[in-house]
Amino acid sequence: METDKVPAAMHTENMTGSRDSDTRFSSEVEKQPIGGMMPDVSKVDSQDGESNFRLNFRIIGALVGCSLAFAGSQLIPLSFFTLYTFIARDLGETNFVWFKAANSVGQVVASVALGPLSDILGRKGIFLTGISLAMLGMIVCASTPTGGGFIAGQCLAGFGLMTEELVALAVTSELVPVSKRPVYGAAMISGFLPWAPGALYAQLLAMRNWRYIACMAAVWHALALAVVTIFYKPPPQVRSPTDDPTISILKKVDFIGMALGLAGFVLFLVGLNWGGQTYPWKSYQVGVTIGIGLGTIVVFILWEIFGAKHPLFPRRLVQHKLPFWSIMFVIFAAGVNYVPLAIFWPIQSISVYNSSHRETGINTVPVGLCILGGAIISAGLCGKWPKHTRIIMTVFCIMQTAGVGAMAAADPNNIKTVWGPLIIGLFGVGGVLFPNQIIVTIITPDDLLATVTSLTFVIRGVSQATALTLLQNRLTAQLRSKAVGIVALPAIRAGVTSIPAITAMVSALTAVPFKEYVPLALPQVARNPVAYETLRRATAQLFGESFPLLYYIGLGFGVAGCIASILVGDMSKYMDEHVAVKMH
Repeated sequence: METDKVPAAMHTENMTGSRDSDTRFSSEVEKQPIGGMMPDVSKVDSQDGESNFRLNFRIIGALVGCSLAFAGSQLIPLSFFTLYTFIARDLGETNFVWFKAANSVGQVVASVALGPLSDILGRKGIFLTGISLAMLGMIVCASTPTGGGFIAGQCLAGFGLMTEELVALAVTSELVPVSKRPVYGAAMISGFLPWAPGALYAQLLAMRNWRYIACMAAVWHALALAVVTIFYKPPPQVRSPTDDPTISILKKVDFIGMALGLAGFVLFLVGLNWGGQTYPWKSYQVGVTIGIGLGTIVVFILWEIFGAKHPLFPRRLVQHKLPFWSIMFVIFAAGVNYVPLAIFWPIQSISVYNSSHRETGINTVPVGLCILGGAIISAGLCGKWPKHTRIIMTVFCIMQTAGVGAMAAADPNNIKTVWGPLIIGLFGVGGVLFPNQIIVTIITPDDLLATVTSLTFVIRGVSQATALTLLQNRLTAQLRSKAVGIVALPAIRAGVTSIPAITAMVSALTAVPFKEYVPLALPQVARNPVAYETLRRATAQLFGESFPLLYYIGLGFGVAGCIASILVGDMSKYMDEHVAVKMH
C-alpha cells in the first residue's frame, strides 16, 4: 500500500475483518479483506464512501434529533449560569458554590463512563437515557422547595446533558463522510441558534419565576426525545454468533477502571469545592479529600495503562500523538477561559455595573451568540480548508486570549469598554472548544468515536470545574481582603455599622444589583442620596478591583493554548470520504 494512503487506512482498517466483535458498523460486512489481504483503501473510499452517501429523510431526521439534543445540552447551563446566586438566595442558601458545581460534577461523571459504554452497548439506548435524565433533572429543579433538591436536579441534568451532547457529536460524526464531519458538525451546532440568547430568556423569566426556566428546558428535551426515538435507527452491532450477547458485553466493560475514574474525579471536585467555602483550604477535610481524589486518579491512569484488558480509553485511541494531545490541551485551555467569560461576566455585570435582571440578560446575549458563531465559523473553515487547520485554530486561540486579557483592563465605570474584549474572547472560545471536539474524531478509529468524544468532555469538564472553583475562591479572597479598606468606611458613614450586615450586602450584590438591594435591605441608606451614591461607588470599586485577577488567570492558560494550537498541524491528510455507519 502506498504511503500516501495510510491515513485513509487508519480509518478503514477497523471496518475490515480485523475489527473486534464489538464493532457496531454494518460496513464491516461490505469491506471484508479479499484473500486475506487488505483492499486498496482509495478504491474502497471512492466506491463505498461518498458515492454511496445520500441524505434521506431518516438521516436528516436523525441529524435534526442530534441538533435538538445538542441545543438542549447547551440550553441548561446557558440559562442557569447567570442565576445561580439568585436561585441560591431565593432558596435560602448562603453558600452557592455547589449550585454552580453540581452540574459540572454530573457532567464529569457522565463523560468518564458513557463514551466507552456507548461504543460497546450502542448509541441509541444511552442517547435516550441521557435526554430523559436531563429532562428529569429539570423537572426536579422546577419543583423542589429546597437548595438540596435543586443541587440534585442539577447533578441529574449535568449527567444527562453531557450524555446527549457526547452522543449527539458521535452520531453526527459517524453518519457522514469523514471529510464532511466539520461541516455537518457546524450545521448540527447551529440548531442551538434559537437559544443563543438563552441568558436573556432566563433573566426575563426569572423576573416572574425562575422555575419556568426549568420547565422550558424540560419541554425542549421532550421534543428532542421524540425526534431521536422516531428517526435514529442505527444498524445492529456485529457480534460473533457463538458469543452470548450479555456475557460478550460485560467482558468488554472495564468496571474497575470506571469505578476508579468516577471516584477519583468526584472526590477531587468535591475537595476543590469545599476549599475556601465549606471548609478552610488548610482543613483536613479538604486536604484528605483532594489527596484521595488525586491518588485515585493516578491509580486509574495506571490501571488503564497496565491492568485493564479492555480499558475505557484504549491506547489505539491515539493514532497520531502530536495533533491528538495538542487538541486535548487546546480544549483544556478553552474550558478554563469559558468560565470567566461565560459564568463570571454575568456576576460582574450585576455587581460592578449595577445591572437589573433585564439588563443582565441583555448584557449576556453575546455569551450564547458569540460562542455559537465562533463554533460554526471555525468548524466551517476547518471543513473548507483542512490544510489550514493549524492557522484557523491559532487565530481563534489568539482571539480568546486577547479577549480574556483585555477584560482585565475594562473600565468599571463604563460598560461600553467591555463589549469589544467580551465579544472577541467569546468568539475565540467558541471557535476552539466545540470544533476541536469534532476535529479530533478525524484522527480516531471509527469504533471509538464516542470514546474520544468522551475524553474531550472529561478534559473540558475537569478544566471548567477546576477553573470555576479556583476563580470563585480567588474572587472571594479578593473581596475579603479589599472590603475593609474600600467598603467599610462608606458603609459606616451610611449607617451600616454591623459587620454581618456589610458581609450580607457584599454577598448579595453578586446576585442582586445595588439599586434593587439597598432600598429593600438598607432603607436608611436609600433615604440619604449622598450616602447611597458614596456606598454604591465603593461597592462598584470593590468588585471592579477584584475581577481582573480572574481574567489574568485565564490569560495564562490562553497563551499556553496558543502554543499548543500551533502543533495541531494539517488535518487534510486524515480526511477521506468513508462513512462510519450506514443507517437502516
